[in-house]
Amino acid sequence: MKAAGLTHGGFYFHFASKEDLVREAMNEAFDQTNALNEQIARSGEHELEAIIRGYLTPGRRDRPEGGCAAAALVAEIARHPVSTRRAFMAKLDRLLELIGAYLPRGDATRRRRTAIGIFAVMMGALQLARAEPNPTRSKQILESGIDAALTLGRSLPDC
Repeated sequence: MKAAGLTHGGFYFHFASKEDLVREAMNEAFDQTNALNEQIARSGEHELEAIIRGYLTPGRRDRPEGGCAAAALVAEIARHPVSTRRAFMAKLDRLLELIGAYLPRGDATRRRRTAIGIFAVMMGALQLARAEPNPTRSKQILESGIDAALTLGRSLPDC
């Protein structure tokens, strides 16, 4: 606060409640994450693979403050009021829609279910890789997450 030239009271004056502050910070973090994922998807011809590989990198593992907002916040958000959890999921929906758009086939319901599964694998692998102190094993967790997420993405039925 001091470096920004604000007092704590002056800062909190801009928000109606602690939950408003949490939601605003979460929205900003998600917007940055979603913009990065959209940029990654546009960078190559295999968009889904690019999103998955771009998400499960050592850089995102090693710098949680610059990585995925969902992976960093999900455990904390689960303890917040329903309104904050709804806002979290609304922002996450944008990423799920992006993943679903690059699935090779399937109806809308199947694509959404598969996108949720892919993201759950990605987020879980990222969190596990952060917890593993052995660098070799941590890298293996990231690679296993990539393999599992790609397998899910390729497993959709033609219906």
